[in-house]
Amino acid sequence: MKLIAISAFYNARAHDGIRLRIQSPEWDDVGDLLEVLRAERNAVWQAAASRAATAALVVAIERQLAELRARPPSPWSKEDSFMALANIDLLERTGHLKPDEYNGLMLFQASGDL
Repeated sequence: MKLIAISAFYNARAHDGIRLRIQSPEWDDVGDLLEVLRAERNAVWQAAASRAATAALVVAIERQLAELRARPPSPWSKEDSFMALANIDLLERTGHLKPDEYNGLMLFQASGDL
């Protein structure tokens, strides 16, 4: 099964919540992108853990997401979209974001040839 799209949500119930979708073919290979983002964020998390600084990292990530939420609702750059997706994913995977219909990632897969 091939990953074809990722939707990321952060406080999506609020009018200024983050709701974004990254999908193929506009964003190259979505599965490879997710692997790269997770590897980078895992390295950041491990570095923070080695310094007993994961709480500070969570605060910094939440601050970055709040800054993105404060921007006018216009298309974000790839960099901002990737940062938001990676941060939401990391918060979810480390238990600092409870996934529900307003928070977390949704992965969309297709089977067979596309």
